[in-house]
Amino acid sequence: METINHLILRPRPGNPFERINPNYNQTAIGYEYVMANSEFLSTEETGAIETEMNVWIHPPRKFF
Repeated sequence: METINHLILRPRPGNPFERINPNYNQTAIGYEYVMANSEFLSTEETGAIETEMNVWIHPPRKFF
């Protein structure tokens, strides 16, 4: 029942690390873990950095 069938990434407004360091600019990314029965098992939020040369997204941490 708790097998993760889909991992959905959604951009979120704001900088998740602004309260720690306002100069550390990242885009908030939400991970949504969806089971085979289409119900959400869990969610988590992390950050992504985009420059002219590349895009870097923190990997998922929950359940892995």
